[in-house]
Amino acid sequence: MTEYEKYRESILSVVLKAECPLAIETIRRKAGIKVWETTKALLLELMVEGKIAGLKTGKSWVFSNREKMNVISMAEVNSNDQS
Repeated sequence: MTEYEKYRESILSVVLKAECPLAIETIRRKAGIKVWETTKALLLELMVEGKIAGLKTGKSWVFSNREKMNVISMAEVNSNDQS
């Protein structure tokens, strides 16, 4: 297994096990990756492949299991409807 494949598997494991969406820096530390840019690139790649969900925030991104992100998105829509 190449280093690239190990990083992808590590990132996927961290994101799928998380209870809530995680920032890139948190994922980087938990996955044991040294370079923030590498982590971001792999997260975006996994998102495009449909393996995880990502949400652009004000300054950065958060990533989560797709089902958990759908629940969060629906809660956000519902709270906006009540305003």
